[in-house]
Amino acid sequence: MILSLISNIELPDLEDGDGNYLRENTFQITGRTDKVNFYADTAKNAIVFDCKKINAVARSGDFRYKAEPLLVAKGHAEVDMNTVEI
Repeated sequence: MILSLISNIELPDLEDGDGNYLRENTFQITGRTDKVNFYADTAKNAIVFDCKKINAVARSGDFRYKAEPLLVAKGHAEVDMNTVEI
């Protein structure tokens, strides 16, 4: 149930005021959600939901980042994940 709440969550556009931005951001969880492990992590004072049989994709349709005067990255980005811990 937690994974279904997170899947397809709307992510805001991000801008830092220096001309750097991430726009058209999406996050989608796909794959198997019936194999979730639930355990306590006492060192971090946390309860962990761990699913190793799942895929998630974070995408940015348009980004720009300037590191130096002549070093500017532009384009789109995609991050594929195959293990999700909450």
